[in-house]
Amino acid sequence: MYIVLRGDHFAPSKMLYTLLPLLLTAASPITASAIPPNTTALDPPVPIRECFTNANNTLFLPLIPQFADLLESEPRTNLSAFPDLKNGQSARRPQHTINGVCIELLAFNTDVLFPLQITGSGLAHTARGIAEQCGGLGWGYYVDKETGNNYHKELWAILEPCSTWAPKTSGGRLICATDTTGMERHDPSLPCPGEEAAGR
Repeated sequence: MYIVLRGDHFAPSKMLYTLLPLLLTAASPITASAIPPNTTALDPPVPIRECFTNANNTLFLPLIPQFADLLESEPRTNLSAFPDLKNGQSARRPQHTINGVCIELLAFNTDVLFPLQITGSGLAHTARGIAEQCGGLGWGYYVDKETGNNYHKELWAILEPCSTWAPKTSGGRLICATDTTGMERHDPSLPCPGEEAAGR
């Protein structure tokens, strides 16, 4: 196939700037969807940041229930404040292989001040919520199944194929609406002043 381009609009330098983003997008193994996630009946609901639309998403969907069942047995764990350079414990990456396909749920504490706790039932609930709303793999936020706490979205949860990939982030911290100075130290596992339930 040959493409003939005529005129100044298609000078090689302009073509590179036009085609490079398209080539990089096409080469990406996982891309974010512009389509909003499906609604969910899961309670408490799992907030979604973005859904992945890679070609293998439907391959993973039937495996998620068994994967989530395996996550139930994960121990209660404290994820250190981000970044815990000394111990490297800001994230947990439980992985399981089902029918020859390796799946993981990356739980990642982005709060720079406070450690946050995860449980096996919370990981399983979060994986089910992401899969249900995204039709497979996606990026959401951890939700504690028993309390409904989503830690003000400071604890990311990424349901993906097994890898060593992690999002590039500088971390952050919770600033409640009542903090007029931006200097208060507020624990994301607790409600902000005036909120009824933690993290909701």
